[in-house]
Amino acid sequence: MLVAFPLQGYAGFSIVISTLYTILAAFFGYKFLRDTKSRQQALAIGFARWSFIFYFIAALAPFAIGILSATGQGQTQAYYLAVYFFLHFLYNGAFTCGILSLVYQLLQIKGLELDEKSGQRFKFLLCFSCIPAYILSALWIQPSLFFNVTGFVVAILQLIAFYYFICSVKTLFTKESKRFLWSSRALLFVAIACFLLKLVLQLVSVFPTAAMLAYEVRYFVIAYLHLVLLGMLTFLLLFWYQEEFRVKALTRTGALFLIICFILSEGIMLLLPLLTTSIDLNFVLVLVSLGIFLGFWRFSIAFSRLSSIN
Repeated sequence: MLVAFPLQGYAGFSIVISTLYTILAAFFGYKFLRDTKSRQQALAIGFARWSFIFYFIAALAPFAIGILSATGQGQTQAYYLAVYFFLHFLYNGAFTCGILSLVYQLLQIKGLELDEKSGQRFKFLLCFSCIPAYILSALWIQPSLFFNVTGFVVAILQLIAFYYFICSVKTLFTKESKRFLWSSRALLFVAIACFLLKLVLQLVSVFPTAAMLAYEVRYFVIAYLHLVLLGMLTFLLLFWYQEEFRVKALTRTGALFLIICFILSEGIMLLLPLLTTSIDLNFVLVLVSLGIFLGFWRFSIAFSRLSSIN
């Protein structure tokens, strides 16, 4: 899939592989949901279950995309709505809940005191609002005002959910956090900040001007996806990895370097469509991206060493 999709797009070989993967994931997800039914009230298990549910929802989109492409409706409004449907439920649903499941489990293993009541409220509000939050990904088609108002309410609900998230992990903001590596803490706090920024941007997107700007300027879309996938999800995953396996993959300097490169890349992508300058920002973006790659490469080395030991 990694090779086929860039070469031929969503067709032929990539469709076959994608379908097989979806079937296998559905089978595994069904067994997981069945086996964890009695433990679904646990925060970590609950988020893991929702992760699979959102994946099942997202998996409907590729089939719709295939049908639209086969019937000559590729690049139409319906086609892009299907693409955004897939991205929304995959990134904001499956990936987010999956990572949160790992984080909550890790915090419990480390013995951090969690506010269970706030955590349950966070889970309910985040997962409940994720479904109607798809509206926020479709405001670029300029629907009626009703959808903007609904999107506004959903965005507020998700900000309230974030408040309960902070309440549930408030011990992270005390001296208790020192039980984690400095680099892990840095990645975690940047990820939390990106999570909040993501929710704020969703709120801003309910305004028609902002929605159209995000749709028309691709760099803004890429910067947003970059914020979610790298700044929030990947940094949380790296935090979990270092602490779960007690591998110091990044030093303090390495963590700062990775975070600074990430922030610079976000800033450059936002500036590219706005400024006319003699400086080749695309070249600078390549250099910054190389810095991010080197940071991840350091992690991959640590992971390979751990695998060889095991």
